[in-house]
Amino acid sequence: MPLRVATKLAYQEARANKTLWAAAAERLAAEKTPDGILNYVGTYFGTHVPIYGARPPSDQLEEIPKNMASNGRMTGGASRLTYQDNANTEFVDLQVKAKDVRMVLKLMAEKVFADGSM
Repeated sequence: MPLRVATKLAYQEARANKTLWAAAAERLAAEKTPDGILNYVGTYFGTHVPIYGARPPSDQLEEIPKNMASNGRMTGGASRLTYQDNANTEFVDLQVKAKDVRMVLKLMAEKVFADGSM
């Protein structure tokens, strides 16, 4: 599943369930835009589940090393990841497995405010 789609689903679910993650994404995203919010949620995915992407000019998907996925910079609404190394390594066409999306949704659902508010 495209990471952009997964992050949008996760954000929508977080808002519907009034979790901390929706509020955090809106307040803490580097860019206060729809894509910025998805980038923020995409970084959360990168710290918890494997992310796959193609390293241009290749179109071949490969698992992105965990340190790059969790410490890289998401852009394009979680569709591109750049890792600040000597090569400015970049991955595009970011993907996650459906089972991993379910896991992240479960993790995010655990962060609900005590009174149910945001």
